[in-house]
Amino acid sequence: MSTVTVSSMESRSSGATSFSQGLTVGGVDIKTLVAVTEYHTGGTQPSSAANGAIWWDGTDVQQYINAEWIILSGSFPTPVPAMYGSRGVFGGGNGRSNVMDYITIASTGNATDFGDLSAAKDLLGACSSGSRGLFGGGSTGSATNVIDYITVANTGNATDFGDLTSSRFGLSACSSVLRGLFGGGGSNTVDYVTIASTGNATDFGNLSVSTTYNAACSNATRALFAGGNS
Repeated sequence: MSTVTVSSMESRSSGATSFSQGLTVGGVDIKTLVAVTEYHTGGTQPSSAANGAIWWDGTDVQQYINAEWIILSGSFPTPVPAMYGSRGVFGGGNGRSNVMDYITIASTGNATDFGDLSAAKDLLGACSSGSRGLFGGGSTGSATNVIDYITVANTGNATDFGDLTSSRFGLSACSSVLRGLFGGGGSNTVDYVTIASTGNATDFGNLSVSTTYNAACSNATRALFAGGNS
């Protein structure tokens, strides 16, 4: 058996370096040492695992190294979802206004002028991906199907995004980081848009009943429409 001490290694050939007798590190074949080949979850320790496998037992992250499960310790920061931002924007409102205000959510204080919607309106729906905000529908004296959009980080007037499938007011909206939904407004219609791409809304499906003045909320995977006047 030969012993080789390596402080650095570099391949200068046109092909992959070949070790005809294999290569081990700490007595373990390098082929199984390098890659994480398995991932396990659950409260029961896996009965067999490849070297380098990861196991989440519900409390700790452990890795199988040289026939032993070792807890990986450290500080793991909780990721903030991409759709969450630091600024809140309000637009339109009772009495038909085109004003948009903004606040910095982390700091208390009065709102500051952001810019103007495309028209003075109220009873509209609004949602956001975190980087882009949408204001859809509402009443300008009569129902409108217009969707406006803003870039949340940049103050300024709203720009035309596209149209809802029908004109309506008293609707609500919610979103994920990718898709915005508008529902209700005197109908059972739910429309959707891809927030990053301007264009007209597409029919998503129907609420269980036609409602006006309903409420909506969502996370990244599920949206809820509740209440309202039927």
